[in-house]
Amino acid sequence: MARGVERPFSEWVEELVRVSAPRVFALVAEIDDELGKDGQVVACGMEFHDHAEVVAVEGGIRGAFRSALSAFELFSRKDPVQLV
Repeated sequence: MARGVERPFSEWVEELVRVSAPRVFALVAEIDDELGKDGQVVACGMEFHDHAEVVAVEGGIRGAFRSALSAFELFSRKDPVQLV
């Protein structure tokens, strides 16, 4: 954009939201059974610049973590999961 030309406020707000929005992620369990491989989302989360919020799909468990990787490490203790 040319110097001195202001862009509309709505464009500025859209850009602000785009760069400020948290990264959405999922923790997915791999399932091997007689039908082959499958997957199940066990938790969904949002990673902000300083922490991550996670909600388990079943059981209503919620948690705050230092990062998506921290949530992955906890959830993968019981069963193998992938951070997607």
